[in-house]
Amino acid sequence: MLLSHNGLVENSYFDCTNGQCGIRFESYRMIARNNFFYGNPSPSTSDSALISVACNADISVQATDVSIMGNVFYQNFYGINTTGKRVNIIGNLFYGQYNPSGARAIAVSLYSGAVIFGSEETLISGNLIHDVRYGVTLASGTSSNGYVKRISIIGNQIINTGAGINGYYAIHESGSYTDENFIVGNTIRGTWTGGVNVVGANTYAANNVTASGMTVPHSAAMKLGFFGATPIIQPTTGVAGATFVENSGTPINTASTFDGYTIAQVVKALRNLGLLA
Repeated sequence: MLLSHNGLVENSYFDCTNGQCGIRFESYRMIARNNFFYGNPSPSTSDSALISVACNADISVQATDVSIMGNVFYQNFYGINTTGKRVNIIGNLFYGQYNPSGARAIAVSLYSGAVIFGSEETLISGNLIHDVRYGVTLASGTSSNGYVKRISIIGNQIINTGAGINGYYAIHESGSYTDENFIVGNTIRGTWTGGVNVVGANTYAANNVTASGMTVPHSAAMKLGFFGATPIIQPTTGVAGATFVENSGTPINTASTFDGYTIAQVVKALRNLGLLA
């Protein structure tokens, strides 16, 4: 394991077939780019990510302002783990991970020790994640300082061909303090048990393309508004009624149509689209 408190690690080859190795950042303003990581089939500790953006518990310093770009991770158990702040993970390739339940390409989590640091303000974009157990995971703690928030996951390709890998979640958010995250415009292909899982009340997930189509937003709990209207959650039959005024005119019945649609068809179409619960 290469421990770096600051600086640049680039153009290096890491053969991790015999176990734990890689890079660990514990300070400020660091870059890992254009490195190749091979192996790491069976790590034995939680610190076994091939690139770990961590904290220095001895001096209570959180890794901050880190860029991880253009690296290749081939047949690994655990690619990148960050408990840092202001981290860019851009344009990396993850291919052919091993299959135990904890295997993942990118994990964003909290640092829990004598001091607890949450993760925030991280961009995960333009990565190709191919044949993995988990694509990107966000996992917070159970206390307010163990948060994982303001994480942007944008424009990644996450693919599972089913070639010996049981794809579980392409993107998975968990914990009581995952919030204000932005998961948009990712392409998810192949066989996944869970697909995209979001739990944060203020997390926004939309326009993620899967084999079954695209959903805007990801769940009924997310708020949506048009043309400047205040965003609201999915309306239900408990919504307040519109103002009714009985004017003169042609009576309407259940068979009456508007541009060929009955009122019942309009309501059903809105429910099928998810605009009404």
